[in-house]
Amino acid sequence: YGEEEHYRIPARTNVIEPLGNSMDVFSHTTEEKILIARVPAESQVAPDEDVVLHLDPSRLHIFEPGAHGLNLTLTSASVPV
Repeated sequence: YGEEEHYRIPARTNVIEPLGNSMDVFSHTTEEKILIARVPAESQVAPDEDVVLHLDPSRLHIFEPGAHGLNLTLTSASVPV
């Protein structure tokens, strides 16, 4: 995954949040859409850097806007009742 053009998104990093073995990279696209990517801690990424995100569609999670947005990628079978 990630080599096809539609799986690549140019972005600019804003904040890097270390999480031990991984880190969350907060970034925005040229259309000002916010993206958060979890990457390995040894990734060479810094704030205010232009990057190209390579997406694996099988690992995406899409949330509703807002502080407590629902995970839209969950199926009804995986939502606890």
